[in-house]
Amino acid sequence: MSNTTPIITRVESFRDDEKEPQPEHTENVEPSNAKGRVKKYEDDAAEILRQAGPLEYTVEDDRRVLRKIDRWVLIPMFFTYTLVHLDKNALSYGAVFDLQKETHLVGAQYSWLSSSLYLVQLVFQPLAALALVRG
Repeated sequence: MSNTTPIITRVESFRDDEKEPQPEHTENVEPSNAKGRVKKYEDDAAEILRQAGPLEYTVEDDRRVLRKIDRWVLIPMFFTYTLVHLDKNALSYGAVFDLQKETHLVGAQYSWLSSSLYLVQLVFQPLAALALVRG
């Protein structure tokens, strides 16, 4: 059995007249191997946390981070997916009102026009996910 050390501890906020709460969550990460290198399944973040020592965060910290995520991730995602839906909806209305004939699209050009949105999303969705993880 390996020697593990707790590195993250979450505590609840409490008033002065209450007793101190017990940690709700403790994450254990195994220490580095003998040569000082991090084991394969660990990443740089685990090593930084190990060097920093025990971290405590409160429920207020959780709420603050959640609000920041909601503001900077969910709101832009909502507007982006709304625009995607409106664009696709406009293309379907265009098919009903002869957009293909009016814009002189021939063959499969109209199909490629409607598919281009999904092709762009296929290319940029992994990049957006990578930016969220790195950011």
